[in-house]
Amino acid sequence: MFKTIIFAAVFLGFSYLGFAETTPSASQIEREQEALAKEKGLEEKIYRDRKVFIKKVTLKGASSLGQGQIQEIVSLYQGHWFLQGETETVQQVIKAAYHKEGLEDQPAKVSVRVNRGKLEIDVIEKAH
Repeated sequence: MFKTIIFAAVFLGFSYLGFAETTPSASQIEREQEALAKEKGLEEKIYRDRKVFIKKVTLKGASSLGQGQIQEIVSLYQGHWFLQGETETVQQVIKAAYHKEGLEDQPAKVSVRVNRGKLEIDVIEKAH
């Protein structure tokens, strides 16, 4: 009997302190989801606005472009600060170089990655 009373007292004590399992209300869940969405948006903004100094640029797969054009593209970024959010700009520069050569349907795909001071640009050209 004494053990039962002690157990009940301990259980009620922990329940009072918030250790017992409770079900959150719908409004609590909604507030938590809104907070998580705001946090995710801030994380994405911080990532996009993060600057990286580009020490090296690699451009692979752009076989239809001349060496001079490739060097021109590399020189735009190598030795400069780069914002993570600028990857679309790099894609546009690559596509513009192809269009300048009269290759309107090229490239099929351009992927851009920034990793530890390296800007890696991979170009996939359409088959001729």
